[in-house]
Amino acid sequence: MEVLACTNDSFSLEEAPTKTQEVATNIMETRGPRTTRESRTSAYKCKDKEETCKHQKLCTLLCRYGTSKHFASYLNSHGFKLSPTHLRTLTTDDLEDMLTRVRSCVNGKDTSNFVEEATFGFLKTGELLCTNSPINNKFKISGLTEALQQDASFSACLEVLQLEHGDYTQLPAHYRLLWSIVAAAMKQNAINSFLAKRQVQTTVVEEPTTPPTEDKPDILDFND
Repeated sequence: MEVLACTNDSFSLEEAPTKTQEVATNIMETRGPRTTRESRTSAYKCKDKEETCKHQKLCTLLCRYGTSKHFASYLNSHGFKLSPTHLRTLTTDDLEDMLTRVRSCVNGKDTSNFVEEATFGFLKTGELLCTNSPINNKFKISGLTEALQQDASFSACLEVLQLEHGDYTQLPAHYRLLWSIVAAAMKQNAINSFLAKRQVQTTVVEEPTTPPTEDKPDILDFND
């Protein structure tokens, strides 16, 4: 169907809007422009007190992440806006979604160091056990950890494993805390063992000796 549009001095042909276009136009006029996260400027109004409490807890927790000395700059570099002014404009569902993303981002922050430290930590432990056992008589692996640390191909393999399987290394904070304690204990034990061994090698135990005494002849005094 075509509609003939008449003007003062000319005529023009225009296509009549379809039924779908008319319905879409009516919906837009009724609902108005839709707001997005970026376009919201006023604080979100919660439905009840329970939602208000939940909304405020989420805002407070995300603000803590935003001001953390360890994660503030890291999260900012990943595009997270964690200022209180911006968080108040988000809905409760938006805050829960952001918290999930923040936790996932934080858990994956040091996964590459975790894989590397865990690998070399286990290698060092095995090396110490083998060195201080009868196995060392036939299978000498002293210095294996240091050699692998300087091996470029070994480091490249570790990097590939981290990139391909990074999701499996995103451990919760309490597991990483436990591993940090165990790793620090193993390192400290290795350092103390090395220092004790070096001290034994450099310390020479000497028994005190007294010089032999020589028998002196008696001197006669003729003045008496």
